[in-house]
Amino acid sequence: MSAPASPALGASALISILRAPTPPAWVEDAVSHLPELLLDHANCEKKAASTALALMFAYAEDRPLALVLARLAREELRHFEQVLTALSALGVPSRASAPVVTRSSCAARCAAAIPGASSICCSPPP
Repeated sequence: MSAPASPALGASALISILRAPTPPAWVEDAVSHLPELLLDHANCEKKAASTALALMFAYAEDRPLALVLARLAREELRHFEQVLTALSALGVPSRASAPVVTRSSCAARCAAAIPGASSICCSPPP
């Protein structure tokens, strides 16, 4: 069962549902990039659910923690479903999320762009 498609909200309507004051320019920018924002949000919900599951495996002996993490994973997956429903209502096609940048791929890209820069670009902070 899916939720009915809600009408598109303008920036002024979105401002009224936020709990903290938000600069109107930021809201306008977010609304103008809503597909990208929602795709990123969907990815974050998947990561949160995945992390909860990974922690369940890492601490399998801790049953109280496993119960909390199981609930958290389900909650995050429900959020993911809600975001997918919003994306579908907006007609935004699915796409793979951007690959995670590793230190080695970062170093390679930096070195290709600026010789000798890989040690500067990808060094851990002091």
